[in-house]
Amino acid sequence: MSIRRRRPLYPTSFLERDTLHDRLIYALLLGGLFVMPLGTGPFTIAEGALAAVWIFSGACWTRRRDFLRAAWFLPVLLVLVLKGVGLLYTPDFRGMGLEYAEKAHYWLIAFALSGLRPSRRAGKVLLYAFLAGLFVNACVGFLQAFGVVPIFVDIGDHAYIGLYGGHNTLAVLLILGMLTASFFVRESAGARRKGVFGFLAAVFFLHLVIMESRGGYLTFAVLSPLVVYNVLPKRSIRWTAVVYTFVVGLMLASPIARHRVTATVEKFQEHFSQEPDVAWGKTYSKEVDRIYMWRWAVDLFLEHPVLGVGTGGYGKAIRSAGGEVGPAHPHSNLLHMAASYGIPGIAAFVWLFWTLLKTGWLHRREALGFFTLSSALVLLIGGMTETHILDAGGAFLLTVTAGLQAPLSMKERNP
Repeated sequence: MSIRRRRPLYPTSFLERDTLHDRLIYALLLGGLFVMPLGTGPFTIAEGALAAVWIFSGACWTRRRDFLRAAWFLPVLLVLVLKGVGLLYTPDFRGMGLEYAEKAHYWLIAFALSGLRPSRRAGKVLLYAFLAGLFVNACVGFLQAFGVVPIFVDIGDHAYIGLYGGHNTLAVLLILGMLTASFFVRESAGARRKGVFGFLAAVFFLHLVIMESRGGYLTFAVLSPLVVYNVLPKRSIRWTAVVYTFVVGLMLASPIARHRVTATVEKFQEHFSQEPDVAWGKTYSKEVDRIYMWRWAVDLFLEHPVLGVGTGGYGKAIRSAGGEVGPAHPHSNLLHMAASYGIPGIAAFVWLFWTLLKTGWLHRREALGFFTLSSALVLLIGGMTETHILDAGGAFLLTVTAGLQAPLSMKERNP
């Protein structure tokens, strides 16, 4: 009598390390990427489960070499040290200081993923899950625009953001979705698959242009040539420029996007016609408040270039220096790191993103590599006008992106 061997949950060609720990980590990551565009709560649960599996399985010790040798380990270690040390001198320890320091727990995701070894096929499945979740949320957003589904968040006049909690990070996810879908259009051989991914890219574009996201429009304008280049049947710079112009025109054809862009341009023109103190951000202006935030971030960095004003100290430091309003952050990733931690903060930021961009570029012809490159680009460019690294969704995306670098560094992978 023969005994049938039970087949593993995933074939060994799917996960190169086929243990219960790796299956659980992969399944949780798969679920986390799917729910990432669906609100903060779902992916926070996935993040907690990932960290718990990594810690209680003992992998945090037995696989310590995986994260100690990771390209992101040293810059991330510097970020974590700066957050901790910054609590010692922040003027807002019990307020924003502890709140921002607590967000360091998201980096447990990168540590937990450092030992995961998915094959190329497994990597693609992860990205399919992300695209599927983004599509579900876009459908909810469209239903909100038609008045079928209620709007859950009161943001602006057109909060058609589906189940997500804010439009800034969602805009980044939509652009990342377009970039990822465009990769699969280029990579796919059959017309049907190309059509499916081209359709997804179009859906994400339509969702973006019915949202009120100035930062999202700017990020799209900068990165959409890469999307266009990928989806063109015959790729060339000339045709990319032609189609890009058409796509930007389509974006501005949306009444919501056109009104938002036009209103912003008018506000800037009106703002810079005022007296210099207001125009250049020394005095607060509600209409163009980011200039005020950026001006004070630069001033605080110049006054405290060695260590900055500490973790979460930006708002109170502005008040102490005579500012009228003390915002929580400067709406810029780089300026946040500069004002909070000085030159070491800038070094950590540049080091980390250089690592992500370099790894993504070297592996840009693989799905996970292109995703890493695209994720770093949207966070870097979108982070010029938003502080995504302090947002739960942005922190989750950044740490997942860093964690997925480990399998990219392997020379031999299963197809």
